[in-house]
Amino acid sequence: MDTTNALSTEILAERLARLEAAASALKREFSGIDRAIDRVVDAIRSWYLMPELQARPLVVNLWGLTGTGKTSMVLRLIELLDLGDRTFRFDLGLENFGYHLSSELEKRGQHAADTPTVFVFDEIQNARTIDETGKESGPRDAKLVWELLDTGTFIAGSTWHSRSRSTSVLALRSFVDVALAEGITFAEGRVADEPERYAQIMGRSEASLDILTDVEMAPIGETLELPLYRIRQRLERAGTKELVALLDEARALALSQRHYDFRSALVFMIGNLDEAFAMSGELNPDSDPDQFRDATLRIGAPEIKKALRKRFRAEQIARLGSIHVAYPALGSADYARVIRSRLERVSADAEELSGLRVEFDASIDALVLAEGVYPTQGVRSVLSTIDELVKAGLGAFLAGALAARERGVDAARISYADGTMYAELVAGTRCVGMLERPCPIELGRRRKSARDDRQAIVAAHEAGHAALAVILLGRMPRLAVSRSADDATQGFVGGRLFDRIVVKDELVPRLAVLLGGRVAERLVFGAEAVTDGASSDLSEATRFALESAKSDGFGPALESHREPAGSQNHYFHDRDGSMEELASAWLREAEALAEATLRRHEVLFDAFAGRLFEDGRIDRAAIETIVARHLPGFRERTAIFDGSVGRHADALRARLAARSSVAVPAAGSEVGADVAAYGRNG
Repeated sequence: MDTTNALSTEILAERLARLEAAASALKREFSGIDRAIDRVVDAIRSWYLMPELQARPLVVNLWGLTGTGKTSMVLRLIELLDLGDRTFRFDLGLENFGYHLSSELEKRGQHAADTPTVFVFDEIQNARTIDETGKESGPRDAKLVWELLDTGTFIAGSTWHSRSRSTSVLALRSFVDVALAEGITFAEGRVADEPERYAQIMGRSEASLDILTDVEMAPIGETLELPLYRIRQRLERAGTKELVALLDEARALALSQRHYDFRSALVFMIGNLDEAFAMSGELNPDSDPDQFRDATLRIGAPEIKKALRKRFRAEQIARLGSIHVAYPALGSADYARVIRSRLERVSADAEELSGLRVEFDASIDALVLAEGVYPTQGVRSVLSTIDELVKAGLGAFLAGALAARERGVDAARISYADGTMYAELVAGTRCVGMLERPCPIELGRRRKSARDDRQAIVAAHEAGHAALAVILLGRMPRLAVSRSADDATQGFVGGRLFDRIVVKDELVPRLAVLLGGRVAERLVFGAEAVTDGASSDLSEATRFALESAKSDGFGPALESHREPAGSQNHYFHDRDGSMEELASAWLREAEALAEATLRRHEVLFDAFAGRLFEDGRIDRAAIETIVARHLPGFRERTAIFDGSVGRHADALRARLAARSSVAVPAAGSEVGADVAAYGRNG
């Protein structure tokens, strides 16, 4: 990025071409974040083309779950644009980061301020300035960061390092004054006389003819922002007059404040913001990556700013600006691409090392996908799984393949099946041998169907939820699990089953889905054999029913009833019990609806339960197949907030169409007069 010449059409075209090439490269290298890459590149376009036009730093904020590539993408972009020599990167989670930032800016500040600079501030969530209660909190040295964001200026001389350096410069000047007062002189870059006495004054351990040692020159060089060889050059022929002039120059700068201008800087603020990405605490490896991806795609600047308000003051949030890029979680397809890309890299490295062609079968991709994907943890767990399961055995396989070179072995095909990893030794197109080694897998062992009482109970329970979601709400689950790798999670049905907006006539069906697990257990095992596995369902259903009656306007009272302790609002305690009686009636109605529906659609319910009992999980494709077989003609209903066009849009259009056919009274008519009079008298 050349900023030394006046702007021309050629320079702008060159910069634009480089920026577009960088964007293309990023999309090839980082899976699933094309939209985020486009937003970042668009945001920095004007800065990269004409940074001189900026009146304040350009701030680009990147937020997302861990391991989604935020920092890696930014650093790669900086590399592609050849901006590394003018980039400052700091981890705001480190202790005393403000001190380190100040020291670095003072060392490189003048040079950096002369050119458009890039700041990368990582882990910004750890630099919070208010705590959970809203009180002032956080590191005091964060002030420098916020000042840079606001004004783009930095005042040198405020750190311990700069004060120490200034003290050293002033001390040297006073020591030389003492030497001069005692008649010591300097000539030709040397101490002209009494070197022993001069060494004593300067606090040296031994006498020397050097006017200043390297240690003594260091604070002068830092103050004058000159390398030591330049200071040596000035002292080579120096006499007393030249030495005093050098020290006076350094003293003047040490006593002054230097202002560095970073208004043309680009600032990347990078963080993991749990308040916006609520799913970040979910560590179950059986969670659906695509569900999390869909949820993160709905996060934008309003949600980010609301979450930031829990960590930072309002004026600080304003200084972050309005460019907030929310990184999506990786979906199943993204993980598959990351795994294949990494395996190809391992294959290339192995071939370069051994001279043998290494091929990874699709079963290796499936193994890493099953064992290494924790949907909220990003690619890090995937990469560590490849290290643990794939690379660990690759060395032994390569050694065996190299030992068989006399048989013409030139390739090894790696595959996995039933707890064992295999290496097929290939000579040309013929298999001439097979190596194998155990491959212990933890998550696969935990997920393996036990087909015992516990799994039977969970299978029936989750089948009830899944079947009722399809029949009553028109929603297709993404995933149903009856045997989870997370022992604390017995089973679950994943997917966007409920609207974010509640319509009154769907209240009872929604409650029926929540109660469907308990009803299914009773239907299969009998009333006396139900378990406590529905406790969380009962709690959620009760909370939802009472919130609907007390606060959502679905009850008999117009006003909203909410107890002072809002977290306790889902328990039974209102003034006369009427709303609790209504909520209880809804729950009973929902229970009856759930039972009647499951009995009417027992074939669908049994199909879900059977697959869950045998296989432990049903993915979206399998669920769609079961539904198509037992509910021909089923069409999934679009969520109201996600673009559905149904009765609400139709009703409003019909009303507006009818209104357009009614004549509008002329101004000043009786109706208009009444309205005007009402406004005056009100």
